[in-house]
Amino acid sequence: LGPVSVCCHICGKQCLLSSLEQHEKACAKNWQDAEAQKPPSQRRPVPRKPDLGEDATLEERSAAAQAVYGQDVMVHCPGCARSFKDEATLARHMKGCPASTNSSPSKDRSPGLPGVHSRSDGYTGGRGQSKIAGPVSVCC
Repeated sequence: LGPVSVCCHICGKQCLLSSLEQHEKACAKNWQDAEAQKPPSQRRPVPRKPDLGEDATLEERSAAAQAVYGQDVMVHCPGCARSFKDEATLARHMKGCPASTNSSPSKDRSPGLPGVHSRSDGYTGGRGQSKIAGPVSVCC
């Protein structure tokens, strides 16, 4: 049996059980440092460690930590409810989220294909390469 790892309730990463306590202390400090950079009204407290009894299995501890991470740490898009690791990632997502009220849909989107852009000349984009779209077939 190899090294045993569990989920950190603060960062969501797997951590060796033998160094979990030290990892959580460092993670909590990183959380506080990151939150201190935000305006006071946007700061969040360090997520609370799941309160499980001493008889909880490693799987139960890890599942509880993942639940805390998903609910208390991840930020959710109000439009589509996807989860993101931080506000900056959420802000990038919301610029293009079709379900978000903060995003404006692109004018050239095809009505039946969300996210697919069309041009009258058939150009589909590329890094400096001309790509002319051929016939499109869709299998159902």
